[in-house]
Amino acid sequence: MENRIYIFLLLGSILTFIYIIKKIINHKMQIRDAVQWILWTFFLIVISIFPKIITFFSYILGIQDNVHTIFLIVIAYLYIMLFLHSSKISKQSEKIKELTQELALFKKENAEK
Repeated sequence: MENRIYIFLLLGSILTFIYIIKKIINHKMQIRDAVQWILWTFFLIVISIFPKIITFFSYILGIQDNVHTIFLIVIAYLYIMLFLHSSKISKQSEKIKELTQELALFKKENAEK
């Protein structure tokens, strides 16, 4: 059973990597945004090819089953990504507000002339 998860992980990682590359080629994703996903897919490929890495992390974390360690790592990664994206959205919302205010002032100045 455990070997199946590594095979699934490897296939999923390779397909994700191919999908990301196609998105970059079609200019539907910026490279700076894709770097994190490319690194993530490489990480998943490495741990699916060398499952002893997960066994080591399981031992360090005191987790008995390697599958649980994989899920923990994936959930931690998604949690971090969610936080980073929330931060980015907050910054962009603030910039949009400032630009809207500047545009309103600019329109008001032009309407008065």
